[in-house]
Amino acid sequence: MLAESQPNVLLITVDCLRYDHLGCFGYPKETSPHIDDIAGRGAAFSQCISNGANTSAAFPSILASALPPIVESEHKDIIQKHVTLAEVFKEAGYNTAAFHSNPLLTRYRHYDKGFDTFDEGWSKSPRFLKFRIKVAEGILKVISNRHILTMIARLANFADSLLFASRIKKPYAYAEELTSQARTWLDCTPGKFFLWLHFMDVHVPYMPPQKYIRLFHGKPVSTLRIAHLWRKARWNTRALTRSEIDETVELYDASIRYVDDSIGQLINYLGDRLENTLVVIAADHGDEFAEHGRTSHLTVYDGILRVPLILMGKGINPGCRITSQVGIMDMAPTMLELAGINKPDTFKGCSLLPLLKGNMQTGRGVVSVYTPFGIVGPEETMLYVMFAYRTPSMKYIRTVLAEQPGQLVSEEIYDLQQDPSKRHNLHGSNDVEITRFKQEAVMAIEQLVEEKRQSRTSLEKLRIRQALKKLRA
Repeated sequence: MLAESQPNVLLITVDCLRYDHLGCFGYPKETSPHIDDIAGRGAAFSQCISNGANTSAAFPSILASALPPIVESEHKDIIQKHVTLAEVFKEAGYNTAAFHSNPLLTRYRHYDKGFDTFDEGWSKSPRFLKFRIKVAEGILKVISNRHILTMIARLANFADSLLFASRIKKPYAYAEELTSQARTWLDCTPGKFFLWLHFMDVHVPYMPPQKYIRLFHGKPVSTLRIAHLWRKARWNTRALTRSEIDETVELYDASIRYVDDSIGQLINYLGDRLENTLVVIAADHGDEFAEHGRTSHLTVYDGILRVPLILMGKGINPGCRITSQVGIMDMAPTMLELAGINKPDTFKGCSLLPLLKGNMQTGRGVVSVYTPFGIVGPEETMLYVMFAYRTPSMKYIRTVLAEQPGQLVSEEIYDLQQDPSKRHNLHGSNDVEITRFKQEAVMAIEQLVEEKRQSRTSLEKLRIRQALKKLRA
C-alpha cells in the first residue's frame, strides 16, 4: 500500500467498559448513541475476549499483541521487552500521540514507547494518588503479613473516598479534557497520524457530570453518596442492597453516556479527515456488579473479559456483525493490516481481516489472566492468579496461589450455551465432553505458562550476554 493511501488510525479504549452495556450489543438504555452510530457504519465483534482481567494484564495484548503477564513482577517491564504498535506506526512515517490518565500506563512502565507525544495525565492527578501508585508496587515486597496489608489497604481506600467526597479532585482526567487535548494535537498535526485515547470515566468511583446522572438516575447524586457506594461495594459487597446495586449501575451507565458524547464530539471534529481514518473502539476489561459476589474487576467472568470491539473505516463493510470469538490480542495485527503495514514477528495475535471480509470461523479458544497489582483490597492481598480458557461454547477457570503457582485453589467449568450467567459449575462431572474440554483448557493454560517461562529465560540469557560484552569492552 502506498504511503499516500495509508489511513489515519484513531484508537479509543475505555477502561471498564462492558460490551453488554452498549446499545449496539442489545442494551436497552440509551448509553451509547455515538458508539452505536460508529458500529452501524462499521463492524462490531460481539465475542471479543480480553486477555487480561485488569489494566496491567490487558494492555500488553492491546498495544503490543503480547501474551499477558502471569506474575506481578512482569507488569513493569513487559512493554519494554516487546515491539509496540506505536513504534511500528512511527517507523512507517506516522505522527503518534497518546492521551490518558491511567496511573498504570505511564512512562515508568514504558508505555510511552513509540509516541512522539505522550500525556499520561500526571499533572492532573491528585498528589495522594501519585504517591499511592508509586509506592504500591514496592510494599508487597517488604510486607508479607496479610492482615497488615489489609489494614493499609483499608486506610488507603478510606483516604481516597474522603478526598473524592470533598471534591478535592476526581482521580482521573475527565473525558472532555482528553478530547480537548486530542483536538489541539490534531490541529498541529497535518500528516497521517496514530492517535490513542484511553478514557477513565467508566472506572470507579463512577463520577460523571450531574446532568448525565440525572438522565439515568432521575436526580443528582452527591459525591459523598458516590464515595459511600464505592467503599461499600469494595469492602462489604455482600451487604449491598438491590437498590444500591441498581444505583451503582445507573452511575456506571451515566459514565458511559458521558464518554460516548465526548467520542461523538471528537469524531465530528475530524471532519473530512474521518474519510481516511480507521476508528477502533475497545475496552481493556469490564466491571462486575456482584453477579458472582464481587464488584470492580477482580475475576475472570465474562462481565469482565467480554469487551466491545468496533472498527470503522475503508475496507470495512457498514453494519457488519461478527459473532466469531476473537481476542484483544488480535487488534494490533488487524490495525496494521488495514494500514498496509506488516506486523512484527513478536506479535502473537492474528489479523481479523478475513472475518471482516466475511470468512466465517468457529472461534479459537482464548486464554485470559488475572494477576494482582498493588494494595487495593483484602481479596487482592491474598495474592492469587486466575486463568480462564474460553471457547464460544465453554469456559474453564483455574485459580492458583501467586506465591505457589502449583497450589490449586479452585476449578470451574461452565456451559455458556445452557448457562450463560455461569451459575452451575460443572467441574467434577463425569461427562465425556466436559472432561475433554478441561484437558484442552489445561493444556492451553500450561502452554501459555511455558511460553512465558521460555521467554523470560531467553531474555535473561540476552541480558547476561550484553553484560559480559560490556565487561570485555
